[in-house]
Amino acid sequence: TSYLIGHPLDLNPARDFKAETIINQTAGSANVPFHLIWGAKDADNFYFLGINGDGKYMVGKNNGGQRVAIIDWTPSPAINTKPVRNKLGLQKVGSRIKILINDNPVNEIAYEKFYGNLVGFELVGKGKYEIDNLVFGNR
Repeated sequence: TSYLIGHPLDLNPARDFKAETIINQTAGSANVPFHLIWGAKDADNFYFLGINGDGKYMVGKNNGGQRVAIIDWTPSPAINTKPVRNKLGLQKVGSRIKILINDNPVNEIAYEKFYGNLVGFELVGKGKYEIDNLVFGNR
């Protein structure tokens, strides 16, 4: 597992916010998941939205190093599998966070207090990804 966590946010998570990133898998197995991380304190405490090239997404958290699924791996036609280039998004409105893939709402979760103010990425397994942008901000 490879992590890139550490970009601090100047974001008030109690207010509505929007986040998005565009990722492109350039090498590796299609079933290698890529995770957008938010609300992180460290590598043991964070929330994530994951997708894989098999067309599935997952939402979860690491709570004290324990992986907890909020939404287990779920297929979605919104995920591009070939080419494996996708836009991941979060949109907090009130007490809910909408999960967006390629600008399509696919699910939503209850807002939970963040562990910290760091964002980043996680790659589980061998693969190569390009990140086109990462935008987080209050609305």
